[in-house]
Amino acid sequence: MSMLRNLKLGNLLIALPCLTLMLMSVSSVSSEINKAQWHGFISQGAIKTSDNRFFGDSENLSFDFTDIAFGINWRPLTRLHLSTQAIYRKAGKTSPDGIKLDYGIVDYNFINNERTGLGSRAGRVKNPYGFYNETRDVAASRPSILLPQSIYPDELRDAFHSSDSVALYAYYQFDNTLLNLDIVYGKPIFNQHVEDILLQDAPSLHFDHQTLLVARAILDYDGGRMRGGVSYSNISADLVSPLVMNLKFQLLSFEYNADNWQIVSEYQERSFDLENLPPPKLTAQSYYLQFIYSLSARWRFVSRYDVFYFDKDDKSGRTFDVKSDAYSNTHTMGIQYKMNESWLLSGELHHIDGSAWLSDLENPNRDSLEGNWNLFTAQVSYQFRAP
Repeated sequence: MSMLRNLKLGNLLIALPCLTLMLMSVSSVSSEINKAQWHGFISQGAIKTSDNRFFGDSENLSFDFTDIAFGINWRPLTRLHLSTQAIYRKAGKTSPDGIKLDYGIVDYNFINNERTGLGSRAGRVKNPYGFYNETRDVAASRPSILLPQSIYPDELRDAFHSSDSVALYAYYQFDNTLLNLDIVYGKPIFNQHVEDILLQDAPSLHFDHQTLLVARAILDYDGGRMRGGVSYSNISADLVSPLVMNLKFQLLSFEYNADNWQIVSEYQERSFDLENLPPPKLTAQSYYLQFIYSLSARWRFVSRYDVFYFDKDDKSGRTFDVKSDAYSNTHTMGIQYKMNESWLLSGELHHIDGSAWLSDLENPNRDSLEGNWNLFTAQVSYQFRAP
C-alpha cells in the first residue's frame, strides 16, 4: 500500500503542472498577469582530454555535450505561479541523450511584502542546494563550463538536480541582511541510469521507496556583497531487506562580491552508509576556492582550485586498488565572452591530479586510468525568452 501511495503521489506531483498548462491553452483572460512567457537555451560543448574519458570519447575530441531546453511561465493569479521546462541533455554516458521533464512547478505565495515572504511549491521541483545546483544547466548562470566536480558532479546530476516533491520557502529581511530558507521533501529521480551509477558493484539490486530531504539557509548581507549558507540533503532508499541506503550531504557556502571581482568557496562532506550493516561508513570530503574577475561588461576570467577525497580517512589511497581513485585535485583557468544578452562563448583548461570523480560508466577499466591529466573544453550557448 505504501508503494501505491508513493506512486500516486509522484504521478500527481508531475500531473499538476501539466494540467495547469492545459488550462493555459483554453484561458481567454487577456490581462498582463495571465500572459504566458516562454524561454529556453541551447548549449553545445566540445571536450578534449590528454587521457581518460569525460563526456564521451574525449581523448579523440568529444561533442557529446549538449543541452537544449524550452519552458513556459504563467501567473494566472497574483499569488499563483506556474512553470515547466523540458530539457534535452547529452553528456556522454553520464547522462544519456533524451528529452526529460526538467521541472514542472505549481508555486503559491502566501505572504509577500518588503520584510517577509512565505510560499509553497509542488511538482518536479529544483533542489535548493549550495549556490549552483538549481541553475547548473544554464550556461549564463554558471561561473564556468564545468562546475566544481567535487561538489556538483555531473555523474549524479539526474539524481540530484530536481525531485518530485513538495517544498516550502521563506525569507525575512533584517536591517541590511536577508535570510532565505528552503526545505524540500519528496522522491528523487532514480532512473535506471542512476541505479547503474550507484549500484555498479551490485547490478542485480535495485532501489525501492526512495525519499529525499533537502534544506538550505542563506544569509545575504548588504545587498549581496557577502553571502553565507548551509545546505543539507539526505537521500534514502531500500535495497534488499533489511538494507537501507543513506546518502547524506552537508555543505557550507561563502561568497564575497566587490565591484569587478568575486570570491566563492564551498566545503562539503558526503557520507554513504547501509543501515543494518556494521561499519565502516564512508565519508567523502570536498572543497574549492574560486576567484572571478570581470575584465569588462563582456569579458570574465575564472580561476579555481578544487579538491575531492573519496574517503577523508584515506586521502593517499592506501586501501584503494588504484591510488589515484582516492583523490582529485583540479586547477581550473577559464574565460567567458558575452557577445550580447543571448550569446555566450566560453573556454577553460583543467589540470587534474587524481581520478576520483571520473565515471566508471565511461572508464570501466580503472587500472588503465592516468592519474595526472588535462581537460580542455569550449562551449557556445544561446539563451532566449519571450519579449
